[in-house]
Amino acid sequence: ERDGEIRQADEKGNTENHNHLKSGDQSTNATTPDNRQHEEDSRQRQQKQQHHEQQEFSRKSNANVKAKEFEVSKKAILESLLLQIQHQIESPPKNPSLRTLHTLDEDLSLSLNSCPKEGFSLPKDVSVTLVIQCSMDRIWLLRETCTRWPDPIVLVVYIPHDTIKDITVRSILLDPIADIVTNCPQMKVLLHIHGSDDDPADSSSYPVNVMRNKGLDAVSTSHILIMDVDLIPSADLSHVVKDNLMDQIAIANHSLIASGGNEKGIEEIPINAVVVPAFERKVHPPCEDIESCQNYLKEDPNFLPSLFNDLKECADNKNCIVFQEDMNWEGHHTTESKKWLKSEWYEALDGDHAENSLQKM
Repeated sequence: ERDGEIRQADEKGNTENHNHLKSGDQSTNATTPDNRQHEEDSRQRQQKQQHHEQQEFSRKSNANVKAKEFEVSKKAILESLLLQIQHQIESPPKNPSLRTLHTLDEDLSLSLNSCPKEGFSLPKDVSVTLVIQCSMDRIWLLRETCTRWPDPIVLVVYIPHDTIKDITVRSILLDPIADIVTNCPQMKVLLHIHGSDDDPADSSSYPVNVMRNKGLDAVSTSHILIMDVDLIPSADLSHVVKDNLMDQIAIANHSLIASGGNEKGIEEIPINAVVVPAFERKVHPPCEDIESCQNYLKEDPNFLPSLFNDLKECADNKNCIVFQEDMNWEGHHTTESKKWLKSEWYEALDGDHAENSLQKM
């Protein structure tokens, strides 16, 4: 009996201990969801941190790769520009002949660019090249132009001969050009060295027409737009001009077919000029030097109007005017830019068909 009492007591004790353990387990199980949530939150934080670190590493790696690619491209462009200088020094170009209306036929046969209207596949090959000439102190303006004009650009840069006599400083001189061209693959740069050791050039002269002709000879597109470097194109100008040209081509060929003059069905490019209105951005206070002009663009990305409505708003606020309107009002008067700005783009033609015809301005 005593052994039985002990066994009963042991069983009772074991039962109590077991119940106590179960109760403890239940108590432990009751806190598990919070612990698991805490662990899950911690795990997610670690994953986010790792993901962020991987992204940052990838960003820095990509930035390093792009920086290296930029430097490689820039170095190649710089070497190409240095070769241009060396070639012009060793083989100076002959003095260009004057190009006038009297020499037009001869010019077209001698020039590499004769503004051909044949040999282009429509509409794919109808495109416009910007032809720009400038001096070294205006190079910085090309950065803005390049972001707005995706089609070909030919840039002719004025280089006084006395600035490149010292071979050791040539790379420093050309570095700003290489820097911009590396980020502007659509741009072709031609250097124009003015003067020589035997014939020092007048530092006050600037051969603007010689440089423009040099740029024209490098054009390979169907159309050209000659601009001064301080004229910045609107962001959609290349598309607007091409649309305008395609409209002209369609109208010309429709008329040709209607008159029975296009038996072969070949589309032709009409030899027409497209007038691009020019406006001027007023600044208050006026630029005192190049650096102060640069600051206007740096401080306000929208300082120069980007699209038509931006320009219209700028003109309404008296911050933009027709180019040189306040000092040379006749200069761009015939363009009728104010009518254009008011979207008055059509006018009646003079002559027999005036009553039924409109001309696009």
